[in-house]
Amino acid sequence: MYLVYIDESENSSTEHEWTPRVFGLTGLVITARYVASFVDTFSRLKEDSDVPQEKEVKGYDIFGERDWAGLDVPGRARFCEELSKAIVAKNSLAKGFFVFKDSELQKDDYLACLRQIIDHSKDFVRRHGGRTGKQLLVVFDEKREFQGRINQLILESGSNSSSGRGACRVIDQGFPGKSNLSPMLQMADFCGYVMRLSKTLQRESDLFSKGKDRRLIGLVDSLVRILHKKIQEVSL
Repeated sequence: MYLVYIDESENSSTEHEWTPRVFGLTGLVITARYVASFVDTFSRLKEDSDVPQEKEVKGYDIFGERDWAGLDVPGRARFCEELSKAIVAKNSLAKGFFVFKDSELQKDDYLACLRQIIDHSKDFVRRHGGRTGKQLLVVFDEKREFQGRINQLILESGSNSSSGRGACRVIDQGFPGKSNLSPMLQMADFCGYVMRLSKTLQRESDLFSKGKDRRLIGLVDSLVRILHKKIQEVSL
């Protein structure tokens, strides 16, 4: 059985004039047998980096807080690099997808991207799952405001699965989780934030560009190159 952990990253708030506005949804596909060892690796990485185990790993906080987990900027950069390498290492993820689009309405964006995440995940499992391993369980960050629409979409995705020996079957209508209790959802959040940030950073280079801005762009581009080893980008 495979699981796909899903989380969004967006800068579509109308409170800010973002250019461009982008909504992204990340799905991390992993076999059930590797979840426990992958979470253990995540825990060891936090320990090695002196990040408290109870500290939630969220991209927005790591890149935005002045003093995240007591790490200075170089310390956070090292943590991000080591986390990215762990995510794409052997015996970790099977595959990842980052689906993104110019942002309009978050609910509609979420559902459009979710459909693509599920379709791509099903196709991957259909092609790579074993004879008895072509089942997919969908896990996503809790979305109370439109939970019903999400459940309906996942239900339709399951019922629309092609029949036959090579089919992938969605075995649950969707399982909402809380990212602060799920290292897998935290890793989906981290990947999504980095991938989305790479689309929205202002990259104009002139004499007045700040050195820290160029360092941030360099770090984000470096992390994306690492994550691309297993995470495929899909533009809508």
